[in-house]
Amino acid sequence: MISNKELQYVDKSASSIPYPGDNYAYNVMNDLIKAFELYQKQYANKSHNLIFSNGEDIEFKILSKNLAHMLGIDARGINNNPLIRNDVLGFTESDHSGSYEILKRIVERADDIIKNDKNPNNAKILNYYKSLIKCSIFSRISDLSKFNFGCINFDKEIFSQTIQKNFNPQSSKFLFTNSDEALIPYFMMGILYSENDKTYIPETLFAPIDFQNFFINQELLLPIQILTDDNQELTRLTATAEDKLHLLNMYKFIINSYKTGSFINIFNDYETTLKEKMFEKRALAR
Repeated sequence: MISNKELQYVDKSASSIPYPGDNYAYNVMNDLIKAFELYQKQYANKSHNLIFSNGEDIEFKILSKNLAHMLGIDARGINNNPLIRNDVLGFTESDHSGSYEILKRIVERADDIIKNDKNPNNAKILNYYKSLIKCSIFSRISDLSKFNFGCINFDKEIFSQTIQKNFNPQSSKFLFTNSDEALIPYFMMGILYSENDKTYIPETLFAPIDFQNFFINQELLLPIQILTDDNQELTRLTATAEDKLHLLNMYKFIINSYKTGSFINIFNDYETTLKEKMFEKRALAR
């Protein structure tokens, strides 16, 4: 279970927090390796079109350049420290060391990273507490085919007016799912449209204690279909009635328990369902 202490360390630099001990460090490294492998399976060289219950159809990708940040790796800080970049990770001056290459080296050199970080005289490479939480979120929400995630069609202006606090990320949608955690019952992924990449990409993974604030007076959408394109084959997954009912019950629980005043937009999905049933009746009548 994620603790308050771990949450307090999330926004701190790697060198400003205590080394967590070898067992903890190796467990986090295993989580990083699994997340890296999960990315290779689910997202590398693939695009996903998410179709929602209001009729929206968005393309979503996790690009290789997104992954290190999502998993709590400070690639820029590592690149700016020659001792870490060259001596620990083994890059030469001529090597390209983008964030994905840095993450790949960390995964490949787990023992060297931990050996470096446990030495109190060395600059630390990883914030293990941050990566633990980020990997937990990624592993929980990355397999979209399970249809176990909801979507907030996020209006930042409404959030600012009702909560009276600033929120720096620019995400226009939040995908969220149950966390099975006591302190933070929901994990969230903020996504935004990237003009440079011409697709929606993840901006942030986070686990807010005050999660209900992100639902207040916001529009909620059901994911109803996912199209996955791996440049060779296009596959379609459709949410079942059970999937949709499960999400609707989760939405209703949040709305009723926390009095969020959220609106569930299922008009287009309802219309599609009626048309499908109409076609089924016609086929049976022939």
